[in-house]
Amino acid sequence: MPAPSHNLAPIVRRSLNVIRDEDGAPVVLIGTHEITCQTHDEIQVFKQFDTIQLADGSCMGVASLLGKTAADLGICRLCRNPPYTFPSRRKTIHGLVRLDRAHTCSCGAVICTRHAKLGSDGQWRCIPCARRRSFSDLLLGLFFTRR
Repeated sequence: MPAPSHNLAPIVRRSLNVIRDEDGAPVVLIGTHEITCQTHDEIQVFKQFDTIQLADGSCMGVASLLGKTAADLGICRLCRNPPYTFPSRRKTIHGLVRLDRAHTCSCGAVICTRHAKLGSDGQWRCIPCARRRSFSDLLLGLFFTRR
């Protein structure tokens, strides 16, 4: 029987998970990188997992997406396309947010805690809807009073 060869090239495995928005455009890539090396007397496996920080401040990795209790993700529309604030717009980010930490506006948009505004009626709204609501409340307050 011939002697085993110890000059084997390492085995490299890379898997990428692509998260896409509602238009199908890729938002972010997260994946794993695994290298298996054989030395004289042992086999070593090195694994590297990508982790990203979400818009709500929590961290997300591949394992939390693929586990038994997978975390549900949404994309904050205002993080992907920030509204104008004087004197300029904020920088665009991926906008991924965990759905258990996100709010839903009355217009149906998923919004992160940074872009959610609590209205006087106790409803969470996105910034454009909150501006419209406060403007209509101002106009109604000029012409009508509560008793």
